[in-house]
Amino acid sequence: MKKLLVFLPVVLVLLSTSNVFASGKPVRLIAPLPQPLVVSGSCTFDVDVKVIRNDEFTTSFFDASGNLVRQLTTGALVVSLTNLSNGHSVTVNISGPSTATFNGDGPFVQRFEGLSALPLPHQFLLTSGRVDIEFFPNADPVILSMSGTQTDLCAVLA
Repeated sequence: MKKLLVFLPVVLVLLSTSNVFASGKPVRLIAPLPQPLVVSGSCTFDVDVKVIRNDEFTTSFFDASGNLVRQLTTGALVVSLTNLSNGHSVTVNISGPSTATFNGDGPFVQRFEGLSALPLPHQFLLTSGRVDIEFFPNADPVILSMSGTQTDLCAVLA
């Protein structure tokens, strides 16, 4: 869960209704953010994530065999992030959008554009601009490219 704030819940919803997608037509669903959500391993302290506003939707695209090939998440997402050690908090708009591209072999690339919060191993970034990250099933994600501005949320919340 610490690797992505939004992606995993969407995949779980899709997997639970996979027979609907055999047609290859796009499917648009609400993008849930599980609550409670605590991010560990990004900062030296745990960060509580509370949803203030979530009007996000994820549109999933499938090939003719029903395999997930791309997901586009759009809409408004505002969260409050709280350092559980000292109570410092900040409210951030992280409405994206983002696009995940799947190759079918396990890893996938997610492109974050606009405003995003990225809890990665040993860093928690608030970004404005474009960030491409490759995610792996059993390894840490790798930042492929980053442009725009980045703010260290660990420093903000310390």
